[in-house]
Formats: sequence, structure tokens, C-alpha cells
Amino acid sequence: MQSNETAGSLPHNVPGTKPDFERSVKKARELLLLQDSPKNFRTDVKRLRFPAPLKIEIKSFEHICTVTGVSVKELSRGGELWDGYAVVADGVEGTPDTVMILYGDGDYEEFLHRQSGFSPRHSFEMHHGFKGFPGFSKPRTRDAGSARKSWTIAHEIGHILLEHVDDGRVSEIEANFFAAELLMPEEVLSALSVKIWDGAFPVSEIVRYFAVSQTAALRRARSLSYSISAGFSDLGGAVLQKYASLIDSIKK
Repeated sequence: MQSNETAGSLPHNVPGTKPDFERSVKKARELLLLQDSPKNFRTDVKRLRFPAPLKIEIKSFEHICTVTGVSVKELSRGGELWDGYAVVADGVEGTPDTVMILYGDGDYEEFLHRQSGFSPRHSFEMHHGFKGFPGFSKPRTRDAGSARKSWTIAHEIGHILLEHVDDGRVSEIEANFFAAELLMPEEVLSALSVKIWDGAFPVSEIVRYFAVSQTAALRRARSLSYSISAGFSDLGGAVLQKYASLIDSIKK
């Protein structure tokens, strides 16, 4: 998905190319550096500040259903897209230049039951994509916990900032790598590892400090052991400095 941050430029991702891990990490770090000084290690993806002139609205399906009168069944494609996806807002709490990330809050079946007997006031015509490019959606679980919601939203933000034009294998890998860095910054994890984890990356502690799922924490720990981004020094020191007071306050 191409954002208006770089309107008129060619999209970065081209199907068939190799994942650009370094660019994914850089974009995540740039976004982290736009935020206020952190009060804890959890990245609140719903309250992020985005680079101008990009506009991203993050809304739950329940909110959109309430405001527009659209059924959750239609909005989430029968629950198949309950985890979330990104669309261009066109007449729904935004403008054609606003990208909207929609996500499921809680269990799909429960929400569907609460909407039983509901008669939609009108249809919600979703305009996928941005500036002519397709939007991103993937069939996923029908029960989105808070950690999974954060990951889904971070993943969709990655698609937008990385200017993806599809949701193929390369785009998905890059968006996942972006999400991992945004939610669990490598330099911060490494500093915690040295200070309190005896050089390891314990999954349970990553979950506790960064409010991510066990699956996300496990994959992050493994990727760091592979040293995929060992040479990506760009902005890493600045991110570490942003978290320095938090790290210093921790007692082993």
C-alpha cells in the first residue's frame, strides 16, 4: 500500500524480490523515534504519532459498525478478516487520503451474536488500496487477544510505511519484521539481555516486558540469535537512548 508520504514515487516492493530487512528495521525505528519518551516497554500501537502528511486511523470493527450501521459480518467478510486489515477511508470518519486500519476486538462469534437481528442501514463499500494500489488482508483467527491485536495493527502499519503493493510472501515477511522491531526493539532487547537476562532472550520475560504473544516473543528471540540485523546500525543507538532511563531504572 502506498502512502501519501511519498506520493508520486514508485512503490518500493516488487513481487519476486528478496525481503529488505534493513529497510523494515529502519522504518520501524523512525516511527519509534517520533513518539514521546516511553513510560514502559510496551508500544501502544493505537496511540502512535505518524510522519506528516500520512494519516492513519485505527478503529475497531465494533466502532465502525456503530457509526455506520454496517453489519460486522459484512465488514469482516464473515469473520475471515476478524484479525484486521487496512483500507482507504472514503466517507467513513476520514478522507480518501486517510488509511484506516480495522481490527477485531474480542471474539467474533460473541460480537455477531450481539448483532443478531440487526438490520444494516446501508452497505459499506470498501475501497481497498491507496492511490490505486491494493489493500492488505489475510484470513486469520476469529478471536483476537490484546497481544495479537497489537501485532496485527503493527503489521498493517508496516505495510503502509513500507509502501507495499501486494500482500505476497516478500511483503508479509517485511511487514512482520517491521512489527517485530516496532514492538520489541532489538537494541532495547539486547540491552535488557545484558543487564538482567544473563545474555539470553527468555521468551517469558519478553512477553512480560513488551506485552506481546508467546509466539511473537519466541520468533523474535530466534531471529536475534540468527543476527539477521546485526549490521543494521542506522538509528539503533538513537532508539536505545530513548529507552535509556527505563533500562537504567531496572534492578536485576
